[in-house]
Amino acid sequence: GGNTVRRWAIFVLGIYLSSTFIVFAQKQIPLSRQDNTAIEYSQTLLNAGNISFWVRNDGSTGRNPLNGNSGGLYPAYGASIVFSDGLTWGGYVRDPDTTKVQLRVGGTNYTSNLLPGRIVSPGVPEDPNAPEVRVYRIHKNWQNLSDSELRRDAAEQFHMGDTSQVTAEDIDLLRQQYQRDWQEWPVQYGAPFYDLNHNGQYEPASGETPGFANADQVIWFVCNDLVDYGVSVFGSPVIGLELQITMGAYRQQDILENILVQRYLLINKSGFRIDSLYLARWTDIDLGLYTDDYVGSDSALALGYSYNAFPEDPEFRELNLYPPAVGYTMLQGPIIPSPGDTAIFNSQPRFDYKNLMLRSFTYSFPLLIAPPLYDYRLTLEEYNRLRGYRAGTDIQNPDPYIVGSGPNAGQPTFFPLNGDPVTNRGDVDGQGNNLRAGDRRFHISTGPVTMQPGDSQEVVYALVVGEGVETYPYAVEIMRLNTRMVQYDFPGFDRVRNVPPDPEVNAVSFNGKVVLDWGKNPQLLQEIERDDLPGDYFFEGYQVYQLPTAGASREEALHIKTIDKETAPRIILGYKRNPTTGVYEYGPIASGTDMGIQYFWEIKQDALTGQPFVDGETYHFAVSAYRYTPAPGAPFPVVESELGRVSVRVLNN
Repeated sequence: GGNTVRRWAIFVLGIYLSSTFIVFAQKQIPLSRQDNTAIEYSQTLLNAGNISFWVRNDGSTGRNPLNGNSGGLYPAYGASIVFSDGLTWGGYVRDPDTTKVQLRVGGTNYTSNLLPGRIVSPGVPEDPNAPEVRVYRIHKNWQNLSDSELRRDAAEQFHMGDTSQVTAEDIDLLRQQYQRDWQEWPVQYGAPFYDLNHNGQYEPASGETPGFANADQVIWFVCNDLVDYGVSVFGSPVIGLELQITMGAYRQQDILENILVQRYLLINKSGFRIDSLYLARWTDIDLGLYTDDYVGSDSALALGYSYNAFPEDPEFRELNLYPPAVGYTMLQGPIIPSPGDTAIFNSQPRFDYKNLMLRSFTYSFPLLIAPPLYDYRLTLEEYNRLRGYRAGTDIQNPDPYIVGSGPNAGQPTFFPLNGDPVTNRGDVDGQGNNLRAGDRRFHISTGPVTMQPGDSQEVVYALVVGEGVETYPYAVEIMRLNTRMVQYDFPGFDRVRNVPPDPEVNAVSFNGKVVLDWGKNPQLLQEIERDDLPGDYFFEGYQVYQLPTAGASREEALHIKTIDKETAPRIILGYKRNPTTGVYEYGPIASGTDMGIQYFWEIKQDALTGQPFVDGETYHFAVSAYRYTPAPGAPFPVVESELGRVSVRVLNN
């Protein structure tokens, strides 16, 4: 009725007046500081997988420190997916100094409000110029990285992705940096490691190594809010919080190459209790061109995401790609006491606690009018956002978000835009009273918690990409499927450790036939078929393929035969990508016969043509090993090795 329309008008006006503190003429926001010296110390790039993602040791993440542009790129050093992101927090600080306000908000926004380094005692930060105050970056395979891998890494780190400018000195610098950071990994300050015997002590002599979430590449650094001027960018006094940030990337040719895991450990070193504390992962997602984006939320997946408003985007079109969908999911919330429950903290169970769920999703867009930086009204606005309300200055009577389309239109909600853009049902951006496409940013929030002096809280997120396909906007569904798999694999990410080695394949030809043999290396077969790895994955069998060319991709390969164990399952169900449409279809992804494992297969004709082999021609084949998880709900229950390839010249005698 009339009240609904009037309330919606107030809502839209409120967003325009109070969405962010930056005025946009173009997508240009000044960096907090411009210091491009000592790149290997103050800033670095997470880029082992299919995403390139910049970080700085002052807490700035997702922002390119070299030019101030988007710092999250997909595919690696491709088009923009993230312009900037960060963590914000807000709560009531029980500071006995009554001249200071108790409600305080801090963290990072476009302008970082954090200082590199730890807090050594209440009110005393570490020297930000100390040599150990840097971004540490390790690679678990650092000793065996090839020059070609380091060349790509150096191109992205130092030369805006241009490999032609990379020098031998650049490659040597990165190799030395990986070695130095591995050897100086600061476990004494909180950098994560694999505690194999769970005694809390780092013992390299016992095989313990630096690392996090089984990621191939990990960065770690620490910062704090004790800036010299004593006031956060939101206009409230600083609190005295130390923030340790860990991020991991994966190089596997798997869904994990399209995610980044992000862990935030917040430590209360203020000396005061903090009540009603909320935490939020905020982001300004720019998918290619920043003026044509939509956003959405999925409360069941603890997910906020963005997708393009149109089937194509000019920046991704230059790469001959369709625009992806990109989301942030909260994998682990902060903990609160809860007798009888079990929480996850530091990748371990914490008994008699529980993890809080995602509380809200809020979104906004650029404004023409906004309070200036360091204005306390920004604290009030951000605290309302953190709690899931519109960004107003009334803390006692905040205005809710309103469902803009679908059957619940006009109702208040903590999860606006929680519809499904793939089916166009429910509350969908751009529909009904929701806004037209444009520049978007959003928060996903959790809380409240209380932090006593010395307490720590940990939240873990994943940045998840769903690749763009011709069917629009199906990238959203791919991103949701990837999110489900990531949530299933958390916290151990044992999927990584369960990818089998690729078989060594030999081939012979006689009488116009081809026989493949991958049983000549018993030690390798033992490694492939072992069932003592962490996680709920089990060896099941081998897949046999014919390839159109020696270097053909797995998607180009033609499946010939599945050889599986005698025991169930014979057929494994899950999602598999249709190479023609790009759509993921649910059905059999491994169809065996339960006839038992063997290490050879005879091929009598060209499977690509259905005709006999041509005498004297060379043909290409491959064998892979696969493992599976029987756990219900895993959308991609099979992990498959790289292709063990072989080429053979067919002989008719």
